[in-house]
Amino acid sequence: WYDNRLFFWDVEERRMMNLSIELPGGDYVQSVAISPDGKLVVFSDGTEILFYDISTGFLINSLKGHQLFWF
Repeated sequence: WYDNRLFFWDVEERRMMNLSIELPGGDYVQSVAISPDGKLVVFSDGTEILFYDISTGFLINSLKGHQLFWF
């Protein structure tokens, strides 16, 4: 199931949090990382890296221009 949103779960409480981030475009997320302090989530669709504030769901920054390549 895919609806262009990134959802967050509280693992200790075993429930979905009231936060989701609407992903731009129609590409799938290929990688995700959360900062050690838990304030940022970073993900990539293979052509762009996006940085979001987890508390607000707002886009903070993006890095464009990297290219997907296969090993």
